[in-house]
Amino acid sequence: MTLEGDLTIERVTAVRQAIIDAAPTQISLNGVERIDLAGVQLLVSAHKSLSDKSDQPLFCEVPETVAAQVQQLGLDVDLFRMDGQA
Repeated sequence: MTLEGDLTIERVTAVRQAIIDAAPTQISLNGVERIDLAGVQLLVSAHKSLSDKSDQPLFCEVPETVAAQVQQLGLDVDLFRMDGQA
């Protein structure tokens, strides 16, 4: 599954439902252009719900802009990394 566009409060409900419906083993963040606190909360929730189902990291292809915003919120950016990509 690949997320694209803005992952902001306006889209969180729709994106959340898409994640639930797809039940992905990996989510590429490569297409995310902008993320806010609601978007990060959604990703943290998805990580907690889905990472137990797989031995692989949930998120991959994390753009630098997303990694920077995650760090600004005081969260561990390694949660959003796979194979050192961020």
